[in-house]
Amino acid sequence: MEEKDRSRKKGWTIDVPMRSFQGGYYPNLIALYRHLEIPLKATYYTFSFARLPISSSAPTPTSYSGSTSHSNSNSKPRVTTDRPHFIHSGASGHSIPSLPSSAYISPLAFITSILKLVGYAGCYILLLALSFLSFHNLLPTLFSGTLRDFTNQISNFLYHPIPLPLLYTPLGSLWKGFIADIVIPLFSSVGTMPEDEVYATQVGVLLEYIHKTVGTDHYSPARGHSARTIAERLVAPVNDQAQGFLRLGAEIKGLRREGEEVVVQLRGGGGDGEEVRVDRVVLATPASVAGRLLGLLGDSLDGSDGERERMEVMRGALKGVRYKVSPISLTRSYLSFLIPRLHMALFDCLVFPATY
Repeated sequence: MEEKDRSRKKGWTIDVPMRSFQGGYYPNLIALYRHLEIPLKATYYTFSFARLPISSSAPTPTSYSGSTSHSNSNSKPRVTTDRPHFIHSGASGHSIPSLPSSAYISPLAFITSILKLVGYAGCYILLLALSFLSFHNLLPTLFSGTLRDFTNQISNFLYHPIPLPLLYTPLGSLWKGFIADIVIPLFSSVGTMPEDEVYATQVGVLLEYIHKTVGTDHYSPARGHSARTIAERLVAPVNDQAQGFLRLGAEIKGLRREGEEVVVQLRGGGGDGEEVRVDRVVLATPASVAGRLLGLLGDSLDGSDGERERMEVMRGALKGVRYKVSPISLTRSYLSFLIPRLHMALFDCLVFPATY
């Protein structure tokens, strides 16, 4: 959101910035930005970890906005954001986390918070070590499966690390708390997934992300560059080739091969529509439409070189694609009003309830 010509009061121009991303996990995206000559800036975030409770009936995902009330003719659901239970203040993992305000209620609360912070620090070091082993295929297969399986396996080991009678430790509970308070909110927010879906994710995927991103910066396009800038620079070489190389909003009703050409049938306003003959074409469609078009294309192939069989394999894969509505946090916790005044960037890690 950028103010234009403040002196003449012409208002605001609102654009959609590209989300920030971690450097170690997206080398191809960084290479793309460099190719497009889009400058990047490193941003040091303050991470706020909280949960998202629902005090009444849940709103529709499209109307979701954290810390905000919503109403319609039938009900008045209210979505509220809990105060953060953990704040990691800045430098994208290079600084010491701060204690929550509840730690200063009493001496006992302060000591408990300090012990919990030290315990979570130990859990984080253990998670980094496990991520390293997993990335290099050194992690025993026992610690595999989903994040829930992984959490339980590590927790059970920490409960009873030495096979001696009556020797149990509180480390198993500490590990489960670390996963629930830190890991789940982080990936629930980044992946816009409810808690149960994060737990159902294959742990190898999460450990790879953790290993590749530790110690790296967050990046985003520099000021003055946004989604529109990126889209314009991506499409410029296509438009420069010839008029009509890029068509938006075209409804495709048929696709077939004739000799060395591909024939794309477009639906017209009142007739049979237009046929476009090209050597190569890229179609951007939903998976369900792509599967149907591949079926039409497969019918026009002779199958002598196995193309029809390959089409059927792709169609089968596309049939397995499922879509779901994901909640997006539009407004953030009460820290949102404080952080900009301190010239810091806030990254809210919210746990979305399964009711979404």
